[in-house]
This record gives sequence, C-alpha cells and structure tokens, in this order.
Amino acid sequence: FYLPSRILHAGEIVRRYSHEQLKQLQQGGEDAAALTNTVATTAQQQQQAHDVRTGAYSHPTHHATAKKYIHHNHHQTHQQNHLSTTPHRNKWRQRFSFCSTTPDHILPFPRHVVGTFSCHGMEPVYDSDYDNSDDDDDSDAELDNNNGGATSTAINNTSIAKINQDRGGIIYPYANSHNMALFAVYDGHGEGGELVSQFALGEVSRILGGRLVDGFKMLEKNQKKKLMQCSDGDRVKKRRRGMMLESVQEETAATATSAAGDDENDNDGDVAANEQTKDEYNNADVNADEEFNIIEQSLKETFITVDRGLLDEEEIEPMYSGTTACVVLKRHQKLYVANSGDSRAVLARRTSSGGDSQKDGEEQNNAQSFTTIPLSIDQNPDSPGEKERILDSGGYVSPPPEPGLTARVWLDPNMTQIGLAMARSIGDHAVKGVGVIAEPVVSVHTIDEELDEFVIIATDGVWEFISSEDAVDIVGRCLYGTDGEKQDASEACEALIKAATAKWHEFEGNYRDDITAMVIRLKDLWSVV
Repeated sequence: FYLPSRILHAGEIVRRYSHEQLKQLQQGGEDAAALTNTVATTAQQQQQAHDVRTGAYSHPTHHATAKKYIHHNHHQTHQQNHLSTTPHRNKWRQRFSFCSTTPDHILPFPRHVVGTFSCHGMEPVYDSDYDNSDDDDDSDAELDNNNGGATSTAINNTSIAKINQDRGGIIYPYANSHNMALFAVYDGHGEGGELVSQFALGEVSRILGGRLVDGFKMLEKNQKKKLMQCSDGDRVKKRRRGMMLESVQEETAATATSAAGDDENDNDGDVAANEQTKDEYNNADVNADEEFNIIEQSLKETFITVDRGLLDEEEIEPMYSGTTACVVLKRHQKLYVANSGDSRAVLARRTSSGGDSQKDGEEQNNAQSFTTIPLSIDQNPDSPGEKERILDSGGYVSPPPEPGLTARVWLDPNMTQIGLAMARSIGDHAVKGVGVIAEPVVSVHTIDEELDEFVIIATDGVWEFISSEDAVDIVGRCLYGTDGEKQDASEACEALIKAATAKWHEFEGNYRDDITAMVIRLKDLWSVV
C-alpha cells in the first residue's frame, strides 16, 4: 500500500514481562521507570530483528519520478533504521511505502479516491509465556493450584501484537498501459506466512504484467491481420456488386424497369449497410471474448507459476504456510477479478431506496440505496465444486463445527493432519496432493458508469464478522454523508477497519486476525490521474 499501516489500539500492545518485572511495574518508582526503558529498548531490538527477517524496509533508490509501484509496509516506523544496514535481498522482499504526509501526486491514486488500511492482529498473553524460573516454589504451587494444574491461561486480559501476515499492493499504470491498474490483497497464514504473502505480492504483479503485455501484443497483431483480410474481402465484394449492377443496367432499357432496378440497388445498399453493422457488433463481441481469454489465462498461469516458484526460495517453507490472493485488474471500464482463498472483493451499485431493480445474484441494501454485487466467491472446502475436487483427490473435508466457522481440509480420515480452512491458496504444498490448488477463479464485471460507485477488497479479517452488505453500508455512510459530513475513501476504509476490530473484540476478546482493506471510488479513478 502507499499508506503506512497504523495501530488502531496502541494500548492493547503489551510486551511479555516476567512475574518479577510485573511486581516492579506495580510498585512504581525508579525501578519501574528503569524497567520501562529497558523493555522499550529490548522491544525495539526485537522489532529490528523481525524487520530484517521479514524484509520490512524501503527500497533506497525509489523516488518521486519512479513508477508508481507501492506496497504496504506494516513497520513504517523502523524503515529508516534499515536503509543502510539491511543487506541486498530478492526483489520480492522490497516494499515501497510512504508516510502519511507524502503528496498525493506521488501515489498511484489520491487518498480521497483510493483508501487503504492494514491493522495487525492481536493474541492473548498466557502465563506460560512468562519466565517463571526465578520464582520460588510456593509461587509456582500457587499458580498451579489456581489453574487446577491444567494448561496456561490468559493473564489480566492482556494481549500482544502478532506479526502482520497480510499484504496489499496497488500499481498504476500497469503493464505499460495508462488504462490498467492493479489492486491486490494477500492474507498469509502458517509459520512464515508473511514471507509467502510478501513473495506473492511481488511476483504476481511482476509475472502478470509481463504476460499481459505479451498477450495484448499478440491480440493487436491478430486484429491487424483480420482487418487486412476484411479489407481484401470488401474490395472483392464491391467489384462483384459493380459487375452485377452493370449487367442489370445493360439488360434493362425501359424506364419502369430501370426504376425497379434502382429500387433493387437501394435495397442492396441497405442490406450491405446492415451486414456491415452486424459485422462490427460481431467483431466487438469477438474482441471482448479474446481479451477475457488473454486475461483469464494470464491470471491463472501467473498464480500457478508463483505457487511453484516458492520451491526455489530458500527462506520460505511452503509446505505448511501459504496465502490467499484476491487480485482486481481494472482495464478501461471492466474489472477482472482473480481469487484464490477467502479474501473477497465486492462492488456497491447505487439504486433508488426501496427500488425494485434488484437482479439475480445481487442483494438489496435499501437503507443506503446500494446493491451489493459480489465480485469474487470464497473458496471454502465445502463449497460446491471445491469439496468434490478435494474428495476425488483423496482428501477429507470436515464440516464447520458450529455456525460462523469454516470447513477444513485434512490429509487423513481421522482429521488430525493440516486442517486448512480454504480450498485454494498459494503455498500450502502439504495439501496440494489432495485437491487444494493455486489456480484462481476468474470473473469479469462491466462497470456501469452511472450506477457503480465503489469497490471494497479485503482479507478475511474484515469478512469474519462483517457481511458484504454491512461493509458496503459502512463505507457508503462515510462516502455519501448519510451519517453527517461526507468523508473520503481513506476515512471510509479506516471506518471499516475500526468496525471490524470492534467485532473481533466483541466476539473473540483479546484475539483478532490481521485486517487489511481497500476502498476504490470507481467514478473518480481515471479522472484524477
């Protein structure tokens, strides 16, 4: 993303302390102040070590005139520490990021048109996380008695920040075209999942861009050949038509017959005009189909290539880690969407309040006068088509244990191995043999310039407790002022993230997943660049 990620609730971030340290903090005084400084220094050192491991740094050669290719960095505050100390890494490790004061003209799109936000997850702190080696035996016995001798428990409802495994990227112009822009979110999972999502972020855009350039060059070449063939055919038709007219004029001498011949000529002209118009429509349909085939094939091949490319990366272990991918390519007035996993893209279409213009596959949102149109479908293990493929490949699918939870993919009939909560992903090679594939589902949506207002792309941190309709409602209220003053896309995106974090706190307490989202105002997109 071109905006740095921000921590919504800084007070929730608590570093791990030992029991002795907790006592010092409670007592206060100089010891507590010294401890606070020590912990802050230690936390900074740990954060720097983490940044080196995950490649969280800015590319030092990026400048305002460089291509607008900008990725999200969830450790913006530590970037400058690594510009001179971090060794050279693979290109996919590089992240381009800017501070909140960066001028809009440097960004792919202004903040009021495209809003982005990424919030790291949280996890509770358990008593087993603390170092109890210095505590006396009585304290240990007391702790065991309080816990009933059972497993560790959360302490005082405290929680710490998780590594943000989400990634997001925006590129404009894309594939050497000012008529194309790329938007994408990735949700990593498993140990080292942030590396898989980072790899996918860089490689999908790189490989896809090259394939699209080559594909459209070939399409243009084929269209030129067809035009030349059509021109040659038109010349032949005209010569034949001229010969027929001359023959008719020679054989018809009478005035009445000549007039009839003229009427016939006019009819021939009308038929020729109708045939030409029909040919133009047919050619347009053929071109649209060819364009979709090129983009669909490019997206599918790109996802598969990136998935295989993980095997060549020494730093990444793709057996038990992976990432979702939701990629939206805007070309002219069409949206091409490729989705693998349970990240999601939805579109908001304006409609009259309480109107009856609802179409199949669309759900009405009367309160905000928006129709929510799904641009992607979550690929859950029990989804139609997905479950059959997994079972046919020798895998096992467990149903959701309760409403609101997801089905899972297993390697064994006892359902003890893996338990992946999606049917498609990049990575997760341990379950590739049982029907979990990287190939995305690709769809296309033609934008209605009058009615289509905005698009939301987000990881499942948003969708876990917020429906597509509710998300459109939240963003719509911000953008169009139903709750008061109108807000821009960035403020609307932040409001969506805040709503998602509140839901996580309500239902999960001290735990929440990483949350990443984009809000794209379609009508203003091309007009501001």
